[in-house]
Amino acid sequence: MKKITLIFIILFLPTIMMASSGVVVLQRGDIGSGWGDDQTSGVPIPRVTYDDTSITFACDSAIAEVDVFVKDIQGNVLIEDTISLNQTYVLHHMPETMGHQRYLVELFFDDKYFYGYFEQ
Repeated sequence: MKKITLIFIILFLPTIMMASSGVVVLQRGDIGSGWGDDQTSGVPIPRVTYDDTSITFACDSAIAEVDVFVKDIQGNVLIEDTISLNQTYVLHHMPETMGHQRYLVELFFDDKYFYGYFEQ
């Protein structure tokens, strides 16, 4: 039984380790006075997750016209889109040019700016 378990681990561990997925921790950016005095109340905060093939944007509140940018570490724009968020919006098919490096996700809406990083 131990041999079977060891063989299973040896065969499938590299495949499991190559799959990357996670949550992008968004931070609030500053683009002028769009935040007002109370900087968090009533502001919908999007959630961003990713895996090897897609990036998913979601929010509990509906947000119209969210400008989305995904950039590599050199600042090259890999994904640029304007989306409307409800429960989930998936940008399928991560560009094949995206290799293993760090990326920046930026979201702009209603004079608000959120950003976060992920590695793939």
